[in-house]
Amino acid sequence: MLRTLRKKMRGIIWAVIIIIIPAFVLLYGAGRKGYSSSGKRAGTTISRSDIWSESAKSVAGLLFGEEISMNEYRAAYRHEIGAGRMQYGDRFEFMASRLDLFQQAWDRLALRKEAERRGIFITDSELAQLVTSYPSFQADGTFDPELYSTFVESRLRMRTTTFEDMLRESLGIQKLIALVGSTAKISDREIYDEFVMQNEQVEAELIVFDSGDFADKVRVSEEDLEAYFQEHREDPALIYAERVSVQYVLADQREMQDGITIPEEQLPIYYDDHLEDLYRHPAEVKVRHVFFRAAGGPPGEEPDEEEETPLQKAEKVLELAKSGKRFASLAKEHSEDTLAGKEGGLIDFFSTSNWGQEFDEAALALEKKGDLSSIVKTPWGYHIIKLEDRKEAKTDSFDEVRDEILATLTFEEATVQALEQLEEFLSAIESGAVWEQLAEKKGLTIHESGFFARHDGIPAISDSGLLVSEAFKLTADGEVSDPIETSTGCYLLHLAARQPRRAPETLDEARDRVEQGARIQKTDELTRQQVEKCIEAVSSGDSFEAAAKKFSGTFLHPEPFSSTGFVENIGRAGDIARVLFRLSPGEMAPEQQLGTKTIIAKLVKKIPADESSLEAQKPNILARLALQKQRALAREYKDKLMGSAGLVSYIQQAGP
Repeated sequence: MLRTLRKKMRGIIWAVIIIIIPAFVLLYGAGRKGYSSSGKRAGTTISRSDIWSESAKSVAGLLFGEEISMNEYRAAYRHEIGAGRMQYGDRFEFMASRLDLFQQAWDRLALRKEAERRGIFITDSELAQLVTSYPSFQADGTFDPELYSTFVESRLRMRTTTFEDMLRESLGIQKLIALVGSTAKISDREIYDEFVMQNEQVEAELIVFDSGDFADKVRVSEEDLEAYFQEHREDPALIYAERVSVQYVLADQREMQDGITIPEEQLPIYYDDHLEDLYRHPAEVKVRHVFFRAAGGPPGEEPDEEEETPLQKAEKVLELAKSGKRFASLAKEHSEDTLAGKEGGLIDFFSTSNWGQEFDEAALALEKKGDLSSIVKTPWGYHIIKLEDRKEAKTDSFDEVRDEILATLTFEEATVQALEQLEEFLSAIESGAVWEQLAEKKGLTIHESGFFARHDGIPAISDSGLLVSEAFKLTADGEVSDPIETSTGCYLLHLAARQPRRAPETLDEARDRVEQGARIQKTDELTRQQVEKCIEAVSSGDSFEAAAKKFSGTFLHPEPFSSTGFVENIGRAGDIARVLFRLSPGEMAPEQQLGTKTIIAKLVKKIPADESSLEAQKPNILARLALQKQRALAREYKDKLMGSAGLVSYIQQAGP
């Protein structure tokens, strides 16, 4: 639990994106493969809706030869929904129907178990440190006292305990990713090529035509509108998307909690079951360190014989530290840990770090503030560690966490009861009961959604993407969905009506969109005419500056730029620079299109990279290339892990 965090505040949680996303991108970015012992998904015995009504102890499937309980699988699935909302924000509701969250839950379980097998665990202090130290989460230097629980419980519709479990799990997966990615090796040639790409520059003259600058010169007549309508009435921009209207009933587990009593004897059982993972806290230390990266970055590469080795650098700094030199200053000056180095090498309280077992054992062995380690070798390189503070191991007593356990079990029971209530409602409908009469009998309010498209949300419901997805699976008027658990409660949907996808029948029906499209078309045509005239003038000998003025373009002679740089008033230089690097001075590049801008460019000269700065830039280049390779390795590892996990899922597959 984030006990240290809760004692101070319940701060805003948006910045946990930096915690959630690395693990979530791995899960979602590596494809959507499903695996069983035969390499394909197993047969289906449990429908996807039934995972909420199945007994918590029933079996969801097999993973690494072990039975996975439905309760454990449900928790992983809820975590996937939470992580998805962090990744996609408001777009998650649209993306939900495209993501196989059920399979991603299996991926998460497999990665979590692998992290546990490797001894990777996350402490309370690590969670609190990451959340509380990020400036974007602070108001006047401290967390806002109200927003944490409000955001998690209202926006994500989960208990803070569940949310914190998701954070802890994602951090563990992130550590596993870092461990797997640490095998990435970057050659000197790769570093040099990246250096050249970032530092080789071109000087160029540019003429920019922005179609928006010509919009006020365009006039659109009624004849233009009619012609555009007839030509484009089947275009996606004019088509009315398929829409549906549903009625729905809601069972809100939050409102049901007051009527739930959890037997007192269940609380110590939960405490005992979770003593090790939730309530026993190992010793933690707060340290500063100076880090020297292993030669070439990843392990295995040897330095040039003439260069001072990382070990030699570490030995010199250790002597300076022993002589009384201020350790924080040494870290800022010498450390190659670019993040902690800026803070004087400070690493806040931890029991397990991202630096590996050797680092952790050396740090935890320090007993008194100011104690200094010898040189510590890890797979990353060499470290010198100084102890700043220490917290001894502690176990939360049952009395300290009793209320939190009660709240957790109460919410879980409320969720089960809400889903059971809707299951009973659905069974009655399937037995012939009338929707409206049954709702009145059960004391449930029927809500009307009004018509909405797939890319819309249901207006009265925040975070309604899963509901929209399920609504469009209903095909016959009167059809009722399975119970759906979302961040805003548990729902049953009843299809009221459907409007098919169609083209507009008359101009007046789509006049606003037709006028917008016709105006853009005429503006683009006018822009194209000016661009062609300008190119002809330059080819005939006009200077770039004169031609730009003559044909209402914007002349630019920006500072030299590289392929990875930016161009004033344009943006990223990428494509423009790459084309210019292939030319000789004085040659004109083919026109480039960037959004609404058309760009004519002429190379003035090429400026070679200043190789004297290679050594200074090498650490940052190495870190960037290593990150790219680490991501690729991690995704490959995830696929191999799932291929060897022997997954047999009893959860129903998604339809086509």
